[in-house]
Amino acid sequence: MAHKQQWFEPYDMNGGTCVAIAGADYCVIAADTRMPTEYSKFCELVDKCVMASGGFQADVKALQKALSAKPLIYHKDVFASATERDIYPGDRVEIVIVNAAGTRTESVELRKD
Repeated sequence: MAHKQQWFEPYDMNGGTCVAIAGADYCVIAADTRMPTEYSKFCELVDKCVMASGGFQADVKALQKALSAKPLIYHKDVFASATERDIYPGDRVEIVIVNAAGTRTESVELRKD
């Protein structure tokens, strides 16, 4: 029987940056993908309600599951965030646009340096 190796990387970066801008009939949400595990920071809770979050992936997934069970709507007047370049892969920004037509996701490549 072959031995299956377990792997845990304690230095896996689980941070990240998420930003959102809201208008009268739209919301644009963006998040970096600079995570070594390349998971998305977005979760569509219900139609026209998207959550973006960074942090420890297991905590994020637990929060997404809890909020998906009881759909909630949050309103935030101002959200500001800054990010720095990181050494980890994923040099792009995911953007989620929510408007009267629904939700769509786009991706913008960042410069490679």
